[in-house]
Amino acid sequence: AKEAGDSIGGIIEVIIKNTPAGLGEPVFNKLNADLSRALMSIPSARGIEFGDGFALASLRGSENKHDSGILGGISTGQDIKIRLAFKPTSSTPLNGVEGRHDPCVVPRALPIAEAMVALVLADHYLMQKRNA
Repeated sequence: AKEAGDSIGGIIEVIIKNTPAGLGEPVFNKLNADLSRALMSIPSARGIEFGDGFALASLRGSENKHDSGILGGISTGQDIKIRLAFKPTSSTPLNGVEGRHDPCVVPRALPIAEAMVALVLADHYLMQKRNA
């Protein structure tokens, strides 16, 4: 893409290991909602899924055995798998935009996503301690 003066999007995967069970709330402050809000605030982020995400839409309830580490907005203690999709940047030499532009933002987005996840988990951990 870089040689062609174009850009590409991509998908990153963040797996949260050793998550304490019980982080999050059942209505407001759901862990998955707060993770979504934080991760979707990253520029160029356009889609998010937890665990098997969109693939679950084609299954029957009897076939769904994957909670992706979060049930009802509360962590279960299992690994949490998050996939985050990023759009290609629109400012490219092909569009007549001059200057330095990344052909793909995904490599730069991964450490940002990891930091956002860490912030949300720390926030939920502190909320849990405060309410204990």
